[in-house]
Amino acid sequence: MQLIPITPEQVKMILADEELFSRVAEDGVSFEDYIPPAGRLYLGIWVDHTLIGFWTVYGDNSVSFNIHCHVLEGYRNYSVEVGTVFLDYMFSKYDKIQKLNAKIPEMYPDVCTYIKKFGFKQEGVDRKSIMKNGELVDRLLFGLTRGDYNE
Repeated sequence: MQLIPITPEQVKMILADEELFSRVAEDGVSFEDYIPPAGRLYLGIWVDHTLIGFWTVYGDNSVSFNIHCHVLEGYRNYSVEVGTVFLDYMFSKYDKIQKLNAKIPEMYPDVCTYIKKFGFKQEGVDRKSIMKNGELVDRLLFGLTRGDYNE
């Protein structure tokens, strides 16, 4: 498995998967109108020359970065390796990173369980902060410090 930066066009190619796009898109955003936000690092997840998903990484401040993982449904059996390779990559390549953060809509308990396996701790709730299925829903805030990762 390799992590290699990808282009916004490659991001959109992965998000063309209806199941994946429906999980990540806010209500009212169509695939046709979606433009991957600029100023973010998109790390493609490659297995045997096949792009199976990507990580989104963007700064919160100089030492804390927000992350989100997107893996195509047929490749989620690689989930543990995807998480392990990503954390090793981020904490070994970028010395300035002291913390990684994730905001997960409460409607995805499977994702919350997944991220806890890597040592992320729930740190709070971003109340009524995203529109999904016609309702404002909470996002659960998770964080992993460099110190916790190194333990």
